[in-house]
Amino acid sequence: MKKFFGLFLILFSVNCFANWTFVSANDDNSIKTYLDFSTIKKIGAFKRVWSLMDFSKPNENISSKISSFKVLEEFDCNGERRRTIQITSYSGRMGSGNSLGTENGDGQWSYVAPGTIEMATFKKICK
Repeated sequence: MKKFFGLFLILFSVNCFANWTFVSANDDNSIKTYLDFSTIKKIGAFKRVWSLMDFSKPNENISSKISSFKVLEEFDCNGERRRTIQITSYSGRMGSGNSLGTENGDGQWSYVAPGTIEMATFKKICK
């Protein structure tokens, strides 16, 4: 029971005290992206950061239950590429509510396209 309580406190504190800073939104403002700059870590030539994607209404293309995602992303600043390390979906806005599941990324790099939410994130992380 003590181990469970300790794990609960750690997870609760990470979620409650994340310092999400608005970065970008899509054209109709239905998806907003935020970064927690305090989580940026340089790993060799790459940078990792936690981001949050918040939907103004549940994203029916994915699931009617999902209102937000927390994503651990890795950026190759020299190659203008990114990849997803881990993604967790939530029932509530801004990473609140129930965790609906966590998946690991496939490890594949993709180039960051100009004019996208990903490019706005890339520019903030790799400046």
